[in-house]
Amino acid sequence: MPAALPRNEEERLAVLRGLCILDTPSESAFDELTAMAVKIFSVPVALISLVDEHRQFFKSVHGLDLRETSRDLSFCAHSLLTEGPTLVPDARLDLRFATNPFVTGDPNIRLYASAPLTTKDGTRLGSFCIISPQVRNLTPGEVELLEHLANAASYLIDQRTTALQLEAAQKQIDIVGERYRLATRATSDGIWDWDCRVGDIYLSPRCSAMFGFEEKEHTLRLRDCLRHIHAEDRRRMLDQLNQAVEQHRNFSCEYRHLRADGEWRWMECSGLVLTDAKGAPQRKVGALRDITRIRALDPLTGLYNRASFIERVQGCMDQQGRQCGPYAVLYVDVDHFKRINDSLGHMEGDVVLEEIARRISQGLSSHSNSCAARLSSDEFAIFLNEYGEEANVFSYVEQLREALQVPVYSGEQTLILTASIGIALSDPTVKDARTVLENADLAMYQAKNAGRATSVFFLPDMRESAARKVQLELELRTAIEEGQIHLYYQPKVVLRTGKVVGFEALVRWKHPVRGMVSPADFIPVAEETGLIRELGLNVLSQAIQQSARWRQEGILTEEMNVAVNISGKQIGDSNLIGFIRDQLQAAGLPPHNLRLEVTESLLLNSDETTGEFFREIKALGIGIDMDDFGTGYSSLSYLHRFPFDALKVDRSFVQRIDQTEESLSLPRSIVALGKALGMRVLAEGIENQQQLAQLIRMDCGYGQGYLFSRPVPPEDVADLIKKLNGKIRTELMAS
Repeated sequence: MPAALPRNEEERLAVLRGLCILDTPSESAFDELTAMAVKIFSVPVALISLVDEHRQFFKSVHGLDLRETSRDLSFCAHSLLTEGPTLVPDARLDLRFATNPFVTGDPNIRLYASAPLTTKDGTRLGSFCIISPQVRNLTPGEVELLEHLANAASYLIDQRTTALQLEAAQKQIDIVGERYRLATRATSDGIWDWDCRVGDIYLSPRCSAMFGFEEKEHTLRLRDCLRHIHAEDRRRMLDQLNQAVEQHRNFSCEYRHLRADGEWRWMECSGLVLTDAKGAPQRKVGALRDITRIRALDPLTGLYNRASFIERVQGCMDQQGRQCGPYAVLYVDVDHFKRINDSLGHMEGDVVLEEIARRISQGLSSHSNSCAARLSSDEFAIFLNEYGEEANVFSYVEQLREALQVPVYSGEQTLILTASIGIALSDPTVKDARTVLENADLAMYQAKNAGRATSVFFLPDMRESAARKVQLELELRTAIEEGQIHLYYQPKVVLRTGKVVGFEALVRWKHPVRGMVSPADFIPVAEETGLIRELGLNVLSQAIQQSARWRQEGILTEEMNVAVNISGKQIGDSNLIGFIRDQLQAAGLPPHNLRLEVTESLLLNSDETTGEFFREIKALGIGIDMDDFGTGYSSLSYLHRFPFDALKVDRSFVQRIDQTEESLSLPRSIVALGKALGMRVLAEGIENQQQLAQLIRMDCGYGQGYLFSRPVPPEDVADLIKKLNGKIRTELMAS
């Protein structure tokens, strides 16, 4: 039976056609929603249907080989006439659909359920629907989830429309853009224009040249521009931009900028934010100015200062192998310079320093991409790039010493200068420019100790920090062997009752001399040296044995578990599977009492080996939880690819959950998604009652955090459970 027309049909059709979405190709964002619906509701068909004048067009279809049907046959046309969702458990029993050929024939529709697709002003466009040949009713929770998916599809339609409107507007400003480009040629500053809606950043020819590109117009994405900003300046610059948007004001900031040729320059970036009528940012436009001479150069000599020299060396080191050859860093200390200042005065001393700088610069004139710096009063550094053969470094050092020994005339005095020179050659194992400079400094002190007026090459045994690093590795290895590695346990609880359902095992190092060593200090060393595998096995063994003891003592019940974090270097290790199996059998611990936690960031470079590893873990009966969920870029794909049992909402979301209504949206969606996929959802980092209350309202089942307990040693766990099940638990739940 064809559906009647809505009262506002002409207006509705005008809005639909104005969206320019009818008859457009499939788009992955919409297809991911229908694919998710099929999995969540266990149905064969899900559709995003847009009802036109005489037909319905499927923007996304999963499970049918159709893109449109007649409107007279459309179930979704009927949904335009109802408020809220449309539920048809058995289409054969509904007079509207009983004779519909899609009911009497393929695909034999029985269940039809839909939620409306609407614009921001409430205009109905069609429906997000699911279809099944099985007679079935939906639970209230499933109806709510269907509405969430429809809202997500409506949001995508709105975003798509906004992008098209901006594209059309851009075409209207072509003439203005041409005038703008002509104007940029008349200034020495670089002009940039950031389109906030699409993310493109236009660079004028002058601005492109500042990036080290060919001097012509370029368009980059934000992530490409950020790569040119020093890591220590990046967050500060973005914060200032965001504040300018929030406060509707102009902005200006200074940062270090890496050119394409590896040279660091200081830039001043200034501009303004252009917003729409509602105050939403549309574009950010401004100018880029090179202020290197002000910020990066020594005012006396015109050479680089220490910070900018280090950045220049680092830039080359980062690009070595692509456009930089082997390099050397020289640390030059003028011998007995204090005597010159004491006898001739600082003004004459400055004249001498200027002359030294001139001679150093002159000696580098034939060495491309090389530079020099004044580090302190009488200390200089030289970056000698692409020196070719090592013999060329010897030759350059000798020429430098000869140039410095040429007499300097100051007033009536004739000065003969010498210098102690330390040399550090490029080393592929050294990645930090500060380390290279420190190596050259250590070699310079060896030259001074050798009698001055000489040069010394850096040798590895000069670097005490390397020895300290080796010492830390040895101590960590000893700590693993001698039982200095301990586990503390933080409870996981049912949020509505405070009942303890398990623990997370957290590693601690009780050093016999240093005391408690933070994991932040020794885990990176373990990762770098490969000790993380041995440390990980130690942690797993301790957690399994302790869990087995608790099981025997009745502390760890059948329903409880202990979770252990595993490193990315452990994922895919086939020997780990056998180790866990043997440990469980030896301790007599049922596999379901153990869980493994994997942070989402470790999955960025996952492959088929990762999936096989997880499947073998699941085959043992061990649960797998995704930690820090929501902080990565491909969370949904991981949920489809890997067999996770639980999601842990990252503490960063929980800490903001009691601030604004917007801060609730993402945690609420994660909870709904986890429950729909049959997973437990646990919130981390719960610290106050407000956060607890919000999580309970959004029906998050489990949590952990300081509100319940800090991590405690194993001997305190029994008392902790009693407290949480007694007075503390009662107080928490009552409040």
